[in-house]
Amino acid sequence: MAKYFFSEEEYWRVNLPQAQGFFESDSSFFFFETETEIFCPHKSTFCFIEGKEQDVCLEKFLALKKNKPIIWSNPANFYPGASEQLNLLLKHSFEIHQVDINQHLEVNEDFYLKLNSSKRNLLNKVIKLGIETKILHVSYLSTAYQLIQENRRLKKHPLTMPFDKLERLVHNFPDKILFIGSLIEDKLIACSFAVKISNEIIYQFQWAHDSKYDKLSPLLHLNQWTYQYAQKNGFRLIDLGISSVKGEINKGLFTFKKEMGAKLSKKYSLTLDQEK
Repeated sequence: MAKYFFSEEEYWRVNLPQAQGFFESDSSFFFFETETEIFCPHKSTFCFIEGKEQDVCLEKFLALKKNKPIIWSNPANFYPGASEQLNLLLKHSFEIHQVDINQHLEVNEDFYLKLNSSKRNLLNKVIKLGIETKILHVSYLSTAYQLIQENRRLKKHPLTMPFDKLERLVHNFPDKILFIGSLIEDKLIACSFAVKISNEIIYQFQWAHDSKYDKLSPLLHLNQWTYQYAQKNGFRLIDLGISSVKGEINKGLFTFKKEMGAKLSKKYSLTLDQEK
């Protein structure tokens, strides 16, 4: 059993069938190879070498892949094992290419206590309007994706996951991926997806909300629901993802997460060109 969901073979067979697994002794990881480069991973959050023989596994892999540059995305440094893997990569001559700002919530006190006074007032307002946040049926998926598309268009951010891929993940991993939505009078006004990365960590991605409700910030209620779900089910951390693009901080997103009590961490991308 893999330590992290993004390291499981079943996940890669659904997410990217072209991905390859590298197995050495009791250790393994997945990568994607093109004619010119190797990605560890490809269009996924991070790559983690599972098992006790990480050093041997990486050494054997590098010996076989000397002819192409390697791009490696490490877990954010609050993940157990992330710092050790970063040091291992640096030991094998990887160089830090990019540092992104990542944010996460520690699941401990009541979510309400993490908010400043203005955010508490917004949360109270949207609750009074009758907002309901819950796990959604897959029949809402198309509507949610349209919400995500419009949200990215207004913010001029790229939409990195096509609908068919998101649909495959939700359908194939109902026990691992929570499809969460907030509704007012049966109208979907906010959504997100939460992945159970491990027994301790939930990763939340593809946040979006209806711009008509900007002033009420419905994502606060959605995040409160996710936080309470994490509390009830024994998770201790919620990964809110990066708040930067190619190392440049997204101030609005960073501030929103910070005002929910999010902690700061770093997420490293590294490169190795063995032909240099």
